[in-house]
Amino acid sequence: MDVKLIYAAVTQLRETQEISMSNPPMILPIDFEGLTRNADGYYKLEDVIQRFDDTMAEFDILAK
Repeated sequence: MDVKLIYAAVTQLRETQEISMSNPPMILPIDFEGLTRNADGYYKLEDVIQRFDDTMAEFDILAK
């Protein structure tokens, strides 16, 4: 899988511009330190889910 953060640009928000093919949102690729991409540039789904699970568990410990 590939993970990307997709969001409206500041000008799109300020000017309440409609997001469209001619006015696309911003796209930020997310890289995971310690995870390896395959030859096609994708992470294993299981590896990403495990990273999310581990990170949420660490957050839960900090929140206590």
